[in-house]
Order: sequence, then C-alpha cells, then structure tokens
Amino acid sequence: MHPILYRLHWFGWDLEVHSYGLWIAAGCVAAVALTLRRARQLGEDVGMVQEACLWMLCVAMLGARLLYVLTNAPQFARACADGIKTQSATGALWECTRVFHVWEGGLVFYGGLVAGLAFVPWWARRHGLSASRLADLLAPQVALGHMFGRLGCYAAGCCWGRPTDGHGVSFPRGSLAWNELAASNPAALAGNRTVALYPVQLYEAAGALLLFVGLSWLANRKRYHGQVLVAYLAGYALVRLITELFRGDVDRRFLVAGISTSQLIAVGMLALSIALAITLRNRRKVA
Repeated sequence: MHPILYRLHWFGWDLEVHSYGLWIAAGCVAAVALTLRRARQLGEDVGMVQEACLWMLCVAMLGARLLYVLTNAPQFARACADGIKTQSATGALWECTRVFHVWEGGLVFYGGLVAGLAFVPWWARRHGLSASRLADLLAPQVALGHMFGRLGCYAAGCCWGRPTDGHGVSFPRGSLAWNELAASNPAALAGNRTVALYPVQLYEAAGALLLFVGLSWLANRKRYHGQVLVAYLAGYALVRLITELFRGDVDRRFLVAGISTSQLIAVGMLALSIALAITLRNRRKVA
C-alpha cells in the first residue's frame, strides 16, 4: 500500500504523485473506453456518447468532491487557518486550496452518483435522446469505474474497516487511516501501523466488479430500456448495505439511530429501483 508513488521537485515545487489519483484516472479511462466500444456495437452515435461520457465525468467528479468538502468543511477551514498563521504566502495558498486537491483523495461516491443520476436525463432530453437507453449504456461502466475507485481508497488508506481478530490489513504511519486513528482511537494503533482492519475497500471493489460483470450480461438480455439501470441501483444498494457493516471510519458516517447515512441512502436506492422498474417496464420495452 503506497499512498504516494513518487515525489518530484519541479521549479521549486515539491510535487507528489498519489496512487489514489492514478487509480481514479485509470477507472475513468477504462469506463469511457468500454462505453464507446459498446456504443459502436449497438450502432449508437459514438460522438454523442463520447460527449455524454466526458460531461458526466465532470459532473460526477464535481458532485463527489462537493459532498466530501461539505462533510469535512471544519477540517478544510482549520487547515486553511493554520496555514495562514504558520506558513508563507505560497504555503498558505496551498493549504487554502486543498478543497480542489482531488488527487490526494476525497471523493464521496454517493455525491457523484446523485449528480450523475440528475445529469443523464437532463442531458438526454436536451439532445433528443432516450434517458433510459443512455443510462443502460453507462451503468455497467459506472460499476467498473467504482471498482478502480475503491482500489484507490485502499491505496490511500481511506474508507477503512473496523478492527478484526482475523485476517485484515494494517495501514502505515502517514496513511489517512493511521492519521485519523491516531487522533480518535490510539488503541487501534500498533506502533507505526494500525491494528488489523477489515479490508472493506477490497470487499466493495469485488462487489463492484461482480456488478459490472452481471450488468454487462444483462445488457444483452434486457426486456425493457432502463432495466440495466434498475439492476445497478438495486445491486449497488445491496453491496453498500453489506460493506457498511464492516466500515470503521465512524466519524465520517454521521450515524442516525445506529444506521449510517450511507445505509439510509442505500435503502432509498432500493426503493427507487423498485419504483423505476414498475414505471419503465411497461413504457420502454425493447423491440
């Protein structure tokens, strides 16, 4: 696990190449490439689909980052204030612009998903396309991109799991897991590493990969337009309900009556998938 792959000194700047950012970039490239390949197979307007993919990536990244910044606003404000007090003008500027440092980690998947779900029907309607057909085309690759994203989480040491007495993973000093556990739960540290934690990032990556395979299979056998989207929403909701049971980053989850907000959203996704299935199956049948 290497959060930082390389450190470069360039024109007086110390630049760090983060593995999290590389995994995210790899996921975006793979998702877009497979979407365009699928569009060609279906005889879709590849140029139009490519434009949709690029805009959706921008919107999803913005939504994912915005939700992360909102849920961690006090930390960003404190870092900016400390930078102004203790660092040079350049250092203070760097600290105060960390809200834009996506390559360091800090994307909330639900924020990107909600933004994407809102964007697709708007974009499709504006260009005279079927939103349900476009969503079906994109859904499998969203799952694949999410798999890459969770591998990035594992590399960065974020979204970690609860301590386990069985097989687990320990994150080194300097990782997000170690830094936050050092402040909130020192008992979860063992010297320069954390104690063994559930590798929940890998659990969710595996779930997302299985979802990608299942959705790709369904895409060639669907009975109505929108069915792949429905399956994605239901499938990911079930994956998230399960993986949340092993999450350990409690103070990011804003628990409500013992249930995390992510679990509540997952229940809402299940309800939405049922409502969409009832609505779409009689309106958008595949010819």
